[in-house]
Amino acid sequence: MKHNKEFILEYFKDWTSFKIDESMINDGEETVVGCIDICVSTKCNLRCKGCGSLMPLYNAPKDVPIDLILASLDKFFSVVDRVIRVNVVGGEPFLYKDLDVLIDYLNNNHKVNSVVLPSNGTFAPNNDKLYKLLSHPKNRVRISHYLSCEKKTDEIQKRFKENNIDYSVKEFSPDSYQWYDFGGYEFRNRTPKELEKQYDNCAVEWISIYRGKLYPCPRTAHAIDLGLMEPNDSFIIDLMKERSREELKTMIQDYIYGHKYYDCCNHCDRGTGTCTIIPIAEQMSE
Repeated sequence: MKHNKEFILEYFKDWTSFKIDESMINDGEETVVGCIDICVSTKCNLRCKGCGSLMPLYNAPKDVPIDLILASLDKFFSVVDRVIRVNVVGGEPFLYKDLDVLIDYLNNNHKVNSVVLPSNGTFAPNNDKLYKLLSHPKNRVRISHYLSCEKKTDEIQKRFKENNIDYSVKEFSPDSYQWYDFGGYEFRNRTPKELEKQYDNCAVEWISIYRGKLYPCPRTAHAIDLGLMEPNDSFIIDLMKERSREELKTMIQDYIYGHKYYDCCNHCDRGTGTCTIIPIAEQMSE
């Protein structure tokens, strides 16, 4: 299926995680992805109750091998013309030992418009090469500052300033941004009409690449990885599976443009208006 520039601009016009205009894409680019998460690690130096990516539930958190990340991205970009925004996430991405390798890959990929690294800002790696790479104009670091944690972000902010790295600090508090409980992982038995409404109201505007597979969102990826949900081929694409380029291209186009909801939405309350507010970044006891 062909998707021209007019279709793409109309499709992404209401997305809030980024703003798209015609200068961001070229004529003839028919497979444009708005936003993807690349999860590099389940390691985190915080243990937040209600973590949307379920990081505290991992008993043995570990890195995703860089070779697997790059191989899956090569497959993905072999059929995708443009990604407006790439989120490099964890866990805490600055704990990932091969972060410089991934940032270098993304900096040199002409199909990537921008790269965002969400971080808790409490760990500053001793890696001069990484800071130099992050000074590339594609990159922006977003530090989430949780007032409930006595966080020390001075060190990493100093390194960002020294290297002219674009970064911002986002304050989370009851007066600014809230956290919500998205419920358990059991099947809700919602109707297709209810799921369409839920998906339309869900604020997650990025699909997730994790361990060589494509998922509708980070919560789904990690819930399946942790055994909390059963995997389902209707909402997972194994990027490392042998298939033709045309087959993979068609699958990803349908994944992006062809869904009014995903079956995994039936295991989540986000977008339903029923989620309760929970404390921000409350730390779990060991």
